[in-house]
Amino acid sequence: MDRGAFVSRAEAESTTLGEALARYRREVTPAKKSASIERFRLDRRDAHRYSQRFLASIRGKDVADYIEERRQERVASAIIHKEINLLSHLFNVARTAWSMESLSNPVDLVKGQRPKLPGGCDRRLVGDEQARLLAAALAYGGEIGSLITWAVETAMRRGEIATMRWGHMDRKARLIARFTRV
Repeated sequence: MDRGAFVSRAEAESTTLGEALARYRREVTPAKKSASIERFRLDRRDAHRYSQRFLASIRGKDVADYIEERRQERVASAIIHKEINLLSHLFNVARTAWSMESLSNPVDLVKGQRPKLPGGCDRRLVGDEQARLLAAALAYGGEIGSLITWAVETAMRRGEIATMRWGHMDRKARLIARFTRV
């Protein structure tokens, strides 16, 4: 203590994961683009049995057990990754922004135990699939055929098309300005 090297563990040893999750939800989540999705993840995590444990008592084995538990529940690998990344960020925020410098991040200890992520989609329309798709859209009626053509030609995703507004269009340059999803 005389040398100034002492770092108190008191706050990390008296703050439960549930309390840290609530604080994270209040202070960190609102600033994120995906705040509503993250709130859902935080609510689910808050109901977990580890939420009553103190931050300083959570170890890498606990995180590995959580990963295995989620695998047994047949949760998608991508969802598990997002949950674990959220937990890791919570520990980093607690250490850096909430003055819990003594706190170590248990997620760092389980890097090799995370489930493998599936490869990205690489599906393309082949042969006469586009013609058959547009014929089915024409039979269905409405504007769906135009939307399908738009999606294929621009490679835009459904969410991008749905959130597009007239203000995003630059008619002179004949392009759609970059925009963020709502």
